[in-house]
Amino acid sequence: MRHNSILVRYSEIGIKSRQTRKRWEKILIRNIREYLKIDDIICSKGRIILLTERKCDLKNIFGIASYSPAIKVDQDIEKIKKIAEEIYSGKKFRVSAKRITKEFPYPSRRVNEIIGEALVRRGGEVDLENFEEEIGIEFLDNYAYIFKERIKGPGGLPVGVQGKVLCFIEDERDIKAGYMMLKRGCEIDYCGKKPVELYKYSPGHEIRKYNRDTEYLFAVSGKNLDDFEELIKTKRKIEKEYGLKTLFPVLV
Repeated sequence: MRHNSILVRYSEIGIKSRQTRKRWEKILIRNIREYLKIDDIICSKGRIILLTERKCDLKNIFGIASYSPAIKVDQDIEKIKKIAEEIYSGKKFRVSAKRITKEFPYPSRRVNEIIGEALVRRGGEVDLENFEEEIGIEFLDNYAYIFKERIKGPGGLPVGVQGKVLCFIEDERDIKAGYMMLKRGCEIDYCGKKPVELYKYSPGHEIRKYNRDTEYLFAVSGKNLDDFEELIKTKRKIEKEYGLKTLFPVLV
């Protein structure tokens, strides 16, 4: 489907205080901008809008709950109807409208009915439960965003909202621990083997090699609770020998 924008929905950011939410929104936008090299990004009412016609892969950017390539049009029911008819493929469908801001005069249910009736006249079949295709419409700040798919993101927190983590990479469990720290918003520096697997989960953030001149948090990883005492010993040893702050052991 052609598109002129991408509608991004974030994850845990939405449950934070207003001040924290705004700060974390800016960090998520920064990560997206640095990864995609896109300047036209706006944020409003729990949505981040990328104004681009490019095909963008955001599946590995932490903080994103889902995103949808969308067609942005004025809030005019005839224009919306026309776009919906153009993108509809003829499968069993349902229409899901949501007014994030309330400028549009019709309630969401009425929009569903109007667009649904137009698609039925074209031979479509409505099935609210076992649909094969969903026409989504979100109304925001005097525009309507029309889309057909919701691509799932990794959720979690944007990389950069928490402290810096030093992760010793020796085996797969260390990679998993690093992944979990990225998902909780930590930035990662590493020691040991090149963390190839981590790079694909950190768009917009550069994973750096360990620099002894900087203080770091350190994530200690283990396989199960049987390792707990050993993890505590490792934690204390790192703090003593390296003078580093350490996160509580991460059990993978």
